[in-house]
Amino acid sequence: RRILLVDDDANFRNVMTEYLEGFRGYELRVAVSGEDGLAALADAVPDIVLLDLMMPGIGGMAALERMKSAYPDLPVLMVTANEDLSLARRALSVGACDYVTKPFDLDYLDAVLNIYLSRKDPPRERELDFLKKVTTQHLQPAGLTLSWKILGKKDRHGL
Repeated sequence: RRILLVDDDANFRNVMTEYLEGFRGYELRVAVSGEDGLAALADAVPDIVLLDLMMPGIGGMAALERMKSAYPDLPVLMVTANEDLSLARRALSVGACDYVTKPFDLDYLDAVLNIYLSRKDPPRERELDFLKKVTTQHLQPAGLTLSWKILGKKDRHGL
């Protein structure tokens, strides 16, 4: 499976490259800015995008809007150090599949990637229930924010 990582932080890119390519075996393409990420999409559409929110030039929110406009079914996971709930709400309303704050638990990342890379159609209820259970029990204390908790309503799949 193909992942596009868009992040201006070289250390984060290096860690994610080692983890996603080296340990998990994904085909990873890396972009250092929103502009580079959009150009990478024009070359080859990945199965999922990991997109930083705060970047110079075209920021993550503007890049997300352009990505979702061109590829409405493309899962885009916002990965950021910013814990601003209003930005999280906006990203989710624009179409981000989830919003996680750095640093995050790699088990959570694996669970999200599993759901969105296992097939092209939206995740089924049992998979979302599993993800909610895992994140509530193990990750919520680490400061991660979940889309269904941020929105205060059912997620975008109606669950």
